[in-house]
Amino acid sequence: INIRRAGCTLRMVTLQGDVLHSGGSMTGGSVKANTGSLLARERIIAELQEEINNKKIELDDLNKQYAQHQEERAEIENNRKEIEQLLHDQEIVIARISEKLISIKNDIDDYLSQDQETEEAIIQLEQNIADIDAQLKSLEEQRDKTALDTENLNKQIEEISLEYDTKNDICNNLREELTLKKLEHSDFEHIYKQILRDELRTTSDLEKSNKLKETINKQLLDAESSLRTLKENIEKNKVQQSEAKDRSELALKNQKSLESKRQNTNKNLRMQQEEENNIRQAQMKALDKQHRFELQIQNVQNEQKSLSENLWNKFELSYANAEQYRVENNFDISKAVSLQNDIQSQIRDLGTVNVNAVEEYNDLKSRNEQLVTQRDDLLASIGDINSLISKLVKNMEIQFVENFTKLKEYFSITFTRLFGGGQCDIELTDVNNPLDCGIEIIVQPPGKKKQLLSLFSGGERALTAIALIFAMLMLRPSPFCVFDEIDAALDDANINYFADYLKEFSNNTQFIVVTHRKGTMERCDSLYGVTMAEKGVSTMLSIDLSNYDENQ
Repeated sequence: INIRRAGCTLRMVTLQGDVLHSGGSMTGGSVKANTGSLLARERIIAELQEEINNKKIELDDLNKQYAQHQEERAEIENNRKEIEQLLHDQEIVIARISEKLISIKNDIDDYLSQDQETEEAIIQLEQNIADIDAQLKSLEEQRDKTALDTENLNKQIEEISLEYDTKNDICNNLREELTLKKLEHSDFEHIYKQILRDELRTTSDLEKSNKLKETINKQLLDAESSLRTLKENIEKNKVQQSEAKDRSELALKNQKSLESKRQNTNKNLRMQQEEENNIRQAQMKALDKQHRFELQIQNVQNEQKSLSENLWNKFELSYANAEQYRVENNFDISKAVSLQNDIQSQIRDLGTVNVNAVEEYNDLKSRNEQLVTQRDDLLASIGDINSLISKLVKNMEIQFVENFTKLKEYFSITFTRLFGGGQCDIELTDVNNPLDCGIEIIVQPPGKKKQLLSLFSGGERALTAIALIFAMLMLRPSPFCVFDEIDAALDDANINYFADYLKEFSNNTQFIVVTHRKGTMERCDSLYGVTMAEKGVSTMLSIDLSNYDENQ
């Protein structure tokens, strides 16, 4: 670049990215993307460490929030347990009432079953009584008929006896008997009509009535026949009288037998009536007991309804939902009641119940889960970052040791070149911690003994530092480099070594050197300077020495 020809009035940019301003300053410069340095790595580590610290602070805040949420969750859990205990107590009362209700229903079913059996027995007894009444009525009718027959036979016997005693008045007696027979016939006809009327009422006695009619007709025929043949059968009167007596005795026996049957029937009837009365009384008692049980059921149902309403009003639970909190039968009610009173007292001391506790608990639980998830993510991120840092540190140690070994080789070359001989070495103060430890520079210039750099003169220390800088440039070449009076402490002989070596490096690296030493300025391609020809007025000067011919 021919700055002198440009007149220093333009701002220019080189192909390497250098910017030359009209005032004489230069900025910019290109750097390889893959060129790193210890300072950059330290900056990255510092940024990562700062990020880790920030994450730790966030983690501490999250842990505090988590602990606070855990306390709130524990408090809500305690309230939930107290509510469950109260529900448990109410459950016991409801369970006992339910058991009592079931027992009463079973008793009612038993009584209803017994009542049904009693009604069936009553119906059967009524049927038996009706049958017995019919039989009794039939027997009474037979008794009346038998008594009538007996009376008729007695009359016949008396008439026959009179006829037997008064043979002279046979005709008159026969006429009287005929008259009596006619009267009896009329009576028999009346009885026959009565039987016919009875036949209309009951068909079961029809055959008996017909038989009786036939018997009566037969007796009438026999009586008429006996009247016609009375004279012929006088001798047979005794036999007939005997037969009549036998028949009379048989009739009396039949009458007594019927009377005995009637008495037995009446006795059975009274027993049936007493049994019926007992059954009716038992039925009345059963109905009364059923009514009492129905009242008890109604009371239990009302009590159950009241308890269900109380359960819903206090705990907003239905009976079906409260069934899952049922307890064993050996539960101590007295302790439960005492505990319930204590809990209710504590609840009153707590004041107004937070009706939104469940929703708040769910919100806190959801928030807690989110925080736990964030905490786990942060812990995982911290673990990943720590793992990455460990890998980076390990890779940095490997690269640092490799580059440090190369730097020692390059430093030996540059030191020998600048000092014209001698030996040098760089050592780590702690080989186990190469990234954090210091370094020691041990040099041996020509003609001197080997010792630490701090024991040499200022010029020797400066030249050794320059040799180390050139060694670093050999290890990591840079396209642009600025030296600010790096040669100030060098003597004239060392200035020449330094200037010549700088000239060689300028083939690969562009240098800007701030210097007042002639030897350094003589080997530069361009010179820039500021002078004050007039007081208070600065003038910038530039000289291009790249095309300078020493012969001219």
